[in-house]
Parts: sequence; structure tokens; C-alpha cells
Amino acid sequence: MGRNDNPQTPRPSGDPRFRVVSPIGDADLDTQCAFALGWHAGDGGAIGGIRGYQWGAYWYNRDGQQMAPRVTDLFAGLVAWSPSTDPIAALILENEIERRGLQGAYVAFLRLLVTPIGDYRSDNESAIQWALLRAAPERRARAFLMAVQEAPHAHG
Repeated sequence: MGRNDNPQTPRPSGDPRFRVVSPIGDADLDTQCAFALGWHAGDGGAIGGIRGYQWGAYWYNRDGQQMAPRVTDLFAGLVAWSPSTDPIAALILENEIERRGLQGAYVAFLRLLVTPIGDYRSDNESAIQWALLRAAPERRARAFLMAVQEAPHAHG
């Protein structure tokens, strides 16, 4: 198992050397990211007249604007928004980090997630920088949640 394969996320408080680890599944991670963005779940309704087929629920922002599909429905041509697996969806999270001014906290948490356990003072800074640049979407989503949950205005 590589250093980015651990499906557990450190909690965002206390000494980083002694973080309590809590598992969270990818579907839950995606849902928590959507909620942290201020999105809420809604029903997309029927596809324009196709036998009343009810298709995928969507995520909506605070203004009621449809943001992204919540479910995968190949019949309807939908693929669920998943920042834990899709680099483009993870970019939406990073844009929100920048909007909220949480870049420092985000990078610090991302560094914790990509640095080998116990190696918080790595002598190879360029390797850590490379790991940050190449962090998996799942790691980016976890760092996003950690940063927004620790922020004083967490509901941004």
C-alpha cells in the first residue's frame, strides 16, 4: 500500500504528530464536500417526456442553480459529481479554498495527507512539493474538508 492509498483522514485539530484518524467512504466524502460548498440535494425530475422516467437527483447551490448530478445514470447520460475521484471536480474545491482565503490551511492539511506517516520533517522538500502537485483527487477532497471545517467561518 502506497502512502496515498490510506483511506483514512486525520481530524483537523491538535498536534499533527498525534492526529486521530477517522475513516470516511468516498460517497460520503463527496456528499460532505457538496454540503461544505453550500450545495443541497434536489430531484432533477423527468427527462422531457420520456415515459415519465425519473432521473438523477442533482446538487443545487444556495440560489437554486443546478450545479452537478448526484447520481450516475447511464440511461440518462449522467455521471455523478465526485471530487474524490475526478480531478476536475476536485478543482472546484480548490477554487472554493481560494475564494475563502484558506490556501495555507489547505496546503498544510494536504501536506499531512501526502507525507509518509511519521515523516513530518522530510529532508526532501522537492519530493513533498511533487507529492502535493500530484495528490490524488481523494486527498484533495479530504484536505478541502479539513480546511473548511477548521476555518472560523466554516459555512462560508
